[in-house]
Amino acid sequence: MAERKVLKLIRAGAKVTIISPALTETLHKLAGDGVIKWIADNYKRNAAKGFFIVVAATNDEDVNNEAISDARSYGAIVNAPSNPAESDFFVPAVLRRGDLTVTISTEGASPAFARIMKEELSKFLPENLSEWLVRLRKIREELKNIIDGSKNREDFWKTALSAEVLRLLRDGKLNDAEVELRNGFSRDRFKS
Repeated sequence: MAERKVLKLIRAGAKVTIISPALTETLHKLAGDGVIKWIADNYKRNAAKGFFIVVAATNDEDVNNEAISDARSYGAIVNAPSNPAESDFFVPAVLRRGDLTVTISTEGASPAFARIMKEELSKFLPENLSEWLVRLRKIREELKNIIDGSKNREDFWKTALSAEVLRLLRDGKLNDAEVELRNGFSRDRFKS
């Protein structure tokens, strides 16, 4: 759990310090590479001083509670995965496909369920969506110069991103999906 949280924090640009006598292999490599700071020790009282966010994610509830108490006394915000009632925020399960980001949160009720839902959704969101979004960005820019008014462009997208386009995407047929989308544009091209 700690490794997943650390990797998400790093992706978000956070400077991460881990206080733990041991690390996973991945975290150990990140510490060795200087990506994260590692204090190779058990959590000790007042160790939360000076941190903006504290994630209390040890296997020992007494240690987690002490870290939470310390964090609160120093004004840090807390994420306590094993004790949602003590969390100030929850970290959603995140599914990325290029520029598409889907987040799923159970507000701390069941992070495991959020992960399972992410895995289920990943079956329906093809890997090629990152390339598709690059194409959509280009088409969108083209249409800004051709279709007048945001309402007309919005109407176009509502119809052009049809079930057929989505089916073609799921089947990995990006070129066919683009042709289908552009055919929708051709049909609607001169609408005002």
